[in-house]
Amino acid sequence: MAENWAVRWREALDELELTVETAERLLTGEADAVDTLAQMPTWTPPDIPAPLPVELAGRARELFARQQDVIGRTAAAAVGVRRNLQLLDRLSEIGTRRTDRPLYVDTVA
Repeated sequence: MAENWAVRWREALDELELTVETAERLLTGEADAVDTLAQMPTWTPPDIPAPLPVELAGRARELFARQQDVIGRTAAAAVGVRRNLQLLDRLSEIGTRRTDRPLYVDTVA
């Protein structure tokens, strides 16, 4: 029975690794976000009534570290997107705002 649990833990780590790899590809632009996210199943924690086998602990720690890296990079990307959206909002306001004064100085004229 313990061998079945080890197999189930390997399968669970395989699934988790696929989600981490997909997230890494999305962050680097290697994957199309819309198509990839539409096809990506939601990962759910395994329901395995046995602890993680010792021989899989190193792999689990590596996946955890990769997840943490992806989380940090995702947060940074979200901040960048938010800044870009704020800039676009400001630019659209400038384009629709009427003003009696110039928005720039033409130094060539």
